[in-house]
Amino acid sequence: MAFVTYADEAGYFAALEFNNTDYGGKQLKVQKAEDKGAPGQSLGPRPPGCNSIVLRKLSPDVTSDDLQDLFKGCGAGPQKIGLLTDRNGISRCTARIDFHTESAVDDAVKLAGTVLKGNPVVMDFCKPKTW
Repeated sequence: MAFVTYADEAGYFAALEFNNTDYGGKQLKVQKAEDKGAPGQSLGPRPPGCNSIVLRKLSPDVTSDDLQDLFKGCGAGPQKIGLLTDRNGISRCTARIDFHTESAVDDAVKLAGTVLKGNPVVMDFCKPKTW
């Protein structure tokens, strides 16, 4: 797999012409890369019983206090904040936020894409334990 940035639109469209062609006995797949977790991301509907979200691609400088401040207006605020670190205490740039109610989760997902310490907040729903 490779990602290529073209200098102009003409080069991009020329590359797309090679989609599904043979190259050295291998079939090429050429397509536009999709943004994943970009600001304005769509999470789809909240799964029933979901009271938690996971945040990814956080700045390593984000603290639990930063997350508390960001989500304080979501229902009664976060019930629990789990900021993941490795064995050495270095941030893994991922957090799990548990809320008291499903409606608080609905409020929280409206903050997807908010820039926090230089990085947009990328979030997804956590799967309830019954899944």
